[in-house]
Amino acid sequence: MQDNFWRKIIAWNVSWTVSSLNTAELLRKACATLRRIPTEPIELVVDGGPEKNNAEIERLLEPLPLEKLIAQTDIVCSNSMIEAMDEILKYQYLFQKDILDVEQLPKSVEDFDDRPNDRHRGLTPDEAHVGEILDQVVYHERIDEAGIDRRLANRSACPPRVGTGGPIGLTKTDNEAGE
Repeated sequence: MQDNFWRKIIAWNVSWTVSSLNTAELLRKACATLRRIPTEPIELVVDGGPEKNNAEIERLLEPLPLEKLIAQTDIVCSNSMIEAMDEILKYQYLFQKDILDVEQLPKSVEDFDDRPNDRHRGLTPDEAHVGEILDQVVYHERIDEAGIDRRLANRSACPPRVGTGGPIGLTKTDNEAGE
């Protein structure tokens, strides 16, 4: 479960089955992360899956400060934000590794929440969630460092061009210019 404002994973679990009991437990965990009781209902955007749309979930939601909205039914928006997060977790973490034990998974979630997010102009979801203020100088330094790291990684992946010692497609002038 992701907070769409902070882009932070606020509750998650691993299960062999899809059920409303799992969804109910996630909702309880997510509500426990609230720093204060909201004065207005929080919008809970869900897909149309039966594990999120049944009498058990409706009973659980009744006393909670949540307004459940079914994506593309109750509202025009989709739940693409959570789908994007799922995709990142799957393709950058889970499918890249041999997961031998469920205990390895929390590290992936922690790493996701500790990666800078463009929505927060370089702060991580964890930093933004606790109210850190972005230092513009540090932000621009991070961007510059990331660019240098990306170029070095790209260049190291290219085989050297015969006779130049440099990557194929780059000239000495390009290397000197940092392009």
